[in-house]
Amino acid sequence: MVVYTKFNNVLTGENISIPINSLWDEYNSYFDRTNEAAHYFLYKYNVRYEDEMPIYEPDACVAFPLLNSNDDREKQYKFINVGERETFSNGSVRVRCDSFNGSIRRISEPVKGCYSNGTVHVFGASWNEPNYGDNAITFRDYQCQKSKSGYMENKVVGCSYTYECSDSFDSFYSCGMYLHLNEPARTANNKTVKCIEKEDGNVTVIEVDEYQEPGCTLDGQFHSIYKQFTNEKRAAVFFCSRHCTFNGKLYVIGAILKLSNGCLFICHGQTNIFHCDHQLSGFEVIGKPRKVKRS
Repeated sequence: MVVYTKFNNVLTGENISIPINSLWDEYNSYFDRTNEAAHYFLYKYNVRYEDEMPIYEPDACVAFPLLNSNDDREKQYKFINVGERETFSNGSVRVRCDSFNGSIRRISEPVKGCYSNGTVHVFGASWNEPNYGDNAITFRDYQCQKSKSGYMENKVVGCSYTYECSDSFDSFYSCGMYLHLNEPARTANNKTVKCIEKEDGNVTVIEVDEYQEPGCTLDGQFHSIYKQFTNEKRAAVFFCSRHCTFNGKLYVIGAILKLSNGCLFICHGQTNIFHCDHQLSGFEVIGKPRKVKRS
């Protein structure tokens, strides 16, 4: 017989059952389904060396239910081995199976990030997904952002647009360009188009009248994204940044990444910013601190 201590995980909302012991004499092999005698663990049959007494030892953890039923004897679950992890509840909960004091334990925790098609994307990460309903747009781009309510959400940020264009000999061929969401852009055939999101979550491209050349603003002056510019005040030549790169991945301007050392990486239009709320070990101040002039 197995006795359980039951409690609720307030972070994930999941009801957890912890077995107090693992000894009973009804079964002699692996369970192909979980019942009330083996909640959240898969047990295997063994024999104690000292007195040859049969024992049942936890060997794997239950990840999540595959088949739910009101009858506990009919419930079926997916098992994970020690060292493995799985996500469920639309990616909002991660379960892992760990070794602990000679036995195993099952740990469930909330997932920080955005869940899409079986993958959890960290805050600030970008990815693309197939687009439906418009043959001119193969993929739509997403970024994991924080909503006004504080929750992570999959935000559409742009699309890859394919259209027909022609050269000086009136030969038609296929052209392509990337469009940021809701930002007008000029195509090779001098049409102004804009990528917009539809009610069903897919995107489409429409023609618009207004056109604003893409660019960036530095010290109150606008500059085209296609041209370099000189800033005498800073004694430097600049280009408008379109993306930032970090650990081999591209991020759009304005993306904020949380780093493992507790700092934030902010993708800025002119310079990347590392923001830390606490002092980092292994660093020291070089030279004299600059004084800030107060007006």
